[in-house]
Amino acid sequence: MKSNIADLCKFASRYFDVEENEIYSHSRTGNCVNAKHIIWYHLHVEYGMSVGKLAQEFFKTRRTIFMGISKIRNGIKTQRYYRDLYNNFITEYKKAAR
Repeated sequence: MKSNIADLCKFASRYFDVEENEIYSHSRTGNCVNAKHIIWYHLHVEYGMSVGKLAQEFFKTRRTIFMGISKIRNGIKTQRYYRDLYNNFITEYKKAAR
């Protein structure tokens, strides 16, 4: 699982044009926040990682992780921007993984 997290973070840093260490930091820039939330959502939904485990891996509180996941989940349901952002990210990630 560690390699999945590392690979996903490395890809997200390139995709969102942020430094990889920013994904683990307290940075709140727009691209960095979207990268973090997309990563957390994907790991939670696709790999079944618990909010507690994600909090440990990313040095955040469980509430922070939960709020990020909820933002993306609700955004995907109600806003085309987040739906497209997530779908494009996952499509590119799967292409890169081949």
